[in-house]
This record gives sequence, C-alpha cells and structure tokens, in this order.
Amino acid sequence: RKSMRYLVLAHHIILSSLLFLVDECLKDFLSPDGIVVGRLCSQERTLAVLLEQAFKIKDEVAAGLQSTQGSVQVQKLSHKLLENHILTITRIVKQLSMDIQALERQIAQRDSVTSGTTLAIQSLDHKNMAGIGDLRGRVARYAPTSVKRKQCNADKRLDQCMFITQTQDMVEASYFM
Repeated sequence: RKSMRYLVLAHHIILSSLLFLVDECLKDFLSPDGIVVGRLCSQERTLAVLLEQAFKIKDEVAAGLQSTQGSVQVQKLSHKLLENHILTITRIVKQLSMDIQALERQIAQRDSVTSGTTLAIQSLDHKNMAGIGDLRGRVARYAPTSVKRKQCNADKRLDQCMFITQTQDMVEASYFM
C-alpha cells in the first residue's frame, strides 16, 4: 500500500511538472521574442519525455491497483479456502471422535460380557468340582455297602438256587416213585 501511495505521489508530481511546462510553453509561444521557437522545441521534447513517464507511472499505478485488487481477491479466496479446509478438518476430527467413543463403548460392552462369562464359567467350575467331590464321597460310602450287598445277594441267590434245585430234585423223585 505504501508503494501505491508513492506511485500516486510520483504521478501527481509528474503531472504538476507537465502542467507547469505546458504553461511555460504557452507563455513562450505567445511572447514576442524570437527565441520562442528554440525554446518551444526543447520544451516539447521535455514535455514528450515527461508525458511518457507520466503514462508509464499511470500504467504502473493502474497495474498496482489491479494487482492489489487481485491480491485482495486472492487473499480473500485463500482465506475462504483455508476456512473451508479448517471446517472440513474439524468435521473429520468430530466424526473420528464420535467413532472412537462408539468403539470405546463397544469395547466396554465386550469386556463386561467377557467378565460376566468368565464369572459364570468359574461359578460352574466350582459347582462341578463340588458335585464331583460329593459324588466321590457317595461312591466311597456306597462301595463297601455295595460289595456287602452283592455278596449278600450272591449268597441269597445261591441259597435260592440250591433250594430250587433241591425242590426240583424232590419233585422228580416223587414223580418217579
């Protein structure tokens, strides 16, 4: 912006100088002296150079203004693009945050289910171990009784078999008599 101010100031100075020279040319042109023609050519050349410089400065000022407007537009566009980029990144971060929270909830649920399953398995294991211990105790108590019963049953059967055999022998003997 400072360079633009300097360009505008330089343009103003050159135009003021040109106006002064044009004014001097007209005075000399209208003066009755004979030297007017020589001075007029010299001043025309100076005027032409100054006009050329003025037009160059004018073009530079116009280009500077356009580039300033262009750079302002470019800055606005860049600012807008950066703002959109930041908004997009913010949305992505929010979505990732929600996804992470959902995953944390799923992991917590899975861990609680796993803990519950582990506790249930441990409880069943303890019950099974208690049941197995109980069965061992029953078997230990039943085994001697069972052996005695089997012996007793075997003895009873033997007695019964002997009785039946004796009875059959008697029946046969009485039949043949």
